[in-house]
Amino acid sequence: MNVLIANHRSEQVDQLKLLLERYNPEINIVKVVASTSEALNILNRLKQQIDLAFINTQLSDGSFFTSDAELEVQHPLIFTSNSEKDAFRAIKANAFDYLLYPLNTNQIMNSLKRLSRFNPKWNKTEKPRYKKRLMVKFGDKLQFKQVDDISYAYADGKVVYIVTKSSQRKYIVDHTLEELEHLFLNPDYFFRINRKYIVQIDAIHEVRQYVNSRLKLILNPASDKDMIVSREKVPYFKDWLNL
Repeated sequence: MNVLIANHRSEQVDQLKLLLERYNPEINIVKVVASTSEALNILNRLKQQIDLAFINTQLSDGSFFTSDAELEVQHPLIFTSNSEKDAFRAIKANAFDYLLYPLNTNQIMNSLKRLSRFNPKWNKTEKPRYKKRLMVKFGDKLQFKQVDDISYAYADGKVVYIVTKSSQRKYIVDHTLEELEHLFLNPDYFFRINRKYIVQIDAIHEVRQYVNSRLKLILNPASDKDMIVSREKVPYFKDWLNL
């Protein structure tokens, strides 16, 4: 149950997140974006992963209702707005629903219950499905790597790599760390230890105390990177490892 939120008003985003969590804690907010261009980029690039988008009618770059938006978007959309003036345009864009701020629990509940009749992914009992393999770039070739073989993933600037256990080589993946964390990698086996790194549980050989209440991980196979669990992540990491 992967959700995209497009809204440039932080207080409205926080309200929507809270209501979605109350309705179903398993709903996964993949990304929050502020502009139409960002929303369309994600919707078109992650067609198979995004289940629903909450789109505010007015975004940081103006109205969502451009000709490109109406032509390109083929996902279930729930539009949000401060007024009813864009309701007709939302209908033309095949909106599933049109909700007015301030939102409330009943609005969200009724809308998502109706959605579950059309899309089984929104049944609360359905478990998320994670990737078993990822497409990677190696030189001028595209290959598939088994997710079970991933030791860790990391970001170097705007490029994201995975490192496999079997080859101990790094491979470029065409996804952000956020997408790997929330869409493709099972959180039972993968944990984001800081902004740059995601580690696989079976690759952790040893956990050591580190400065400033952080933890340092020793991986097997060994890594030439410093695998440091950030201080704010430490309690969640310990829960994940059942420490």
